[in-house]
Amino acid sequence: MLLTTIVALGLTYRLYKYLRGLHETRYLPGIRPLFDPAAPPGNFIPTCWFNYGFLWTWILRNTPQQFRPNHEILTSVPLLVGSPFYYLRSVETVRQFLANEVRNDIIRPASFTTVGIWGHSVASHNGEDWKRHRRAIVPSFNQAMFTRVTEETTAVYNELVASQGWSKDTGNIVHINPLINRFTFVILCRCGFGIPVSWTTNSDGSDDAIFEEALATASETFIARVVVPKWLYRFPIEALHKIDYAWNTVITLMAKFAERRRSDLADHSADDGRIKDVFTRLVLATDDAGKHALDISEVAPNMLTLLFAGHETTSSALLTTMAMLAIFQDKQELAYQEIIREFPHGAKLTTDVCKALRYVAACIIEANRLVPVTTNHGRETTTMDIAVTVTRPAPATIVIPKGSRIVIDQLSIHHDPISFPNPDVYDPSRFLDNLDTDLPMTVFGAGPRACLGRKFAMTEMPCFIALFLRDWKIDIAPDMLETAVREALKGVPAEKAESMYAAMSDGEKRQRLHERFLADATQRGTAFALGEVRLCVSARR
Repeated sequence: MLLTTIVALGLTYRLYKYLRGLHETRYLPGIRPLFDPAAPPGNFIPTCWFNYGFLWTWILRNTPQQFRPNHEILTSVPLLVGSPFYYLRSVETVRQFLANEVRNDIIRPASFTTVGIWGHSVASHNGEDWKRHRRAIVPSFNQAMFTRVTEETTAVYNELVASQGWSKDTGNIVHINPLINRFTFVILCRCGFGIPVSWTTNSDGSDDAIFEEALATASETFIARVVVPKWLYRFPIEALHKIDYAWNTVITLMAKFAERRRSDLADHSADDGRIKDVFTRLVLATDDAGKHALDISEVAPNMLTLLFAGHETTSSALLTTMAMLAIFQDKQELAYQEIIREFPHGAKLTTDVCKALRYVAACIIEANRLVPVTTNHGRETTTMDIAVTVTRPAPATIVIPKGSRIVIDQLSIHHDPISFPNPDVYDPSRFLDNLDTDLPMTVFGAGPRACLGRKFAMTEMPCFIALFLRDWKIDIAPDMLETAVREALKGVPAEKAESMYAAMSDGEKRQRLHERFLADATQRGTAFALGEVRLCVSARR
């Protein structure tokens, strides 16, 4: 009897919460999941018949469940677990909503940040604290920094090529993922941290080597660190202990590095030419006597935020760009022709060269649109209602009330066929006439809290592509192409499948691989990314 009463009360309470959620979201159309797809347990249970999951807008993007492109704003009102929220799903709705983000007291909720992992940083703070942290970081991203990025990109690229020993006479089959991942890590360490990490992995037992090893484990287990409750680490589970050790090591050593850098700088003036990295700038901000000073304990969380926000995301964007240019040879040829025109052999790579590579930049931005490295951004209205005008499914003004959660759905935004016709097609030309507008920057977020390192990334990535494609022609490894086509023909009788395979043009086969790459894209560590990519790399003559 008691159990029945408890169950009845629980169901009644959930019904009340559900009806209240519908009322709070003004009965707007949307999804009515069992679990909140943006919070546990709904965000780590895969998309399936009973759960939407946090990647549902990608997995179901070409199905009726996605409501695409008929609604610019959707709502999510969970039946069992979680709170209601709004999905913003078009470029224009996001522009309107974030137009006065700071003045309207729109904040980033803690559940969408890493505050629970390593503490507050510029990504998790709001209000005056956010301004204080931002003021300490932004000056680092200056011309001296970008010049250093071009120099280090050239140096690291040369180290990469020297380490691989690729033949210049025949094609080389290359698993490109680990090379790009290592490249972005080394660039970030050298330019962001001022740590001279070499191309080859350090294993000498130093703090730098221990940090590097622990960081690799932390990157691989980021999702686990977010979703696994802290009390579970107390159990004798070796895998969890390894994760816990790696994360504690990364956080402890980062704080140690901050103290060491502060000590190293004690006898140097602030204008001695050494301030070319974000880490040094943040450490120097701890000596500021004014209200904008940082505490030394705030340096490590900010650096970890920049590291995790800039490493795997940049790696993912570069990987997608390389994969698409390898699949679509005509796009690669256009990029190559621009590269040899602006950056011929013997020329020095500079920031001016980087700015001149407009088609290469469009290739990168289009790759980042096609496979967005960030799936969503969370916001919350606090003190006022926000009105947003929509045109779909009909012209209307939707008022998002104060106290509402908002998910800026990057996956839907960048596959919206109204803003980006034929959204699953890789077409760099769609950005060529818009490079000087804010449209390309939507891949880095929007509003005053957009990615602080976007210019860093858009210096590093075009430089790498220019160096690589100037020296090497890339194509998809033949076995990857064949496997993709064979998988697409599964279920077809063997004799007919062989006939269809033989009749397929090269372009059709490449389109099958393109479709498979998109189907395999998912959250990998801290970034949304493609799976394994193998290239055939041949020296240009």
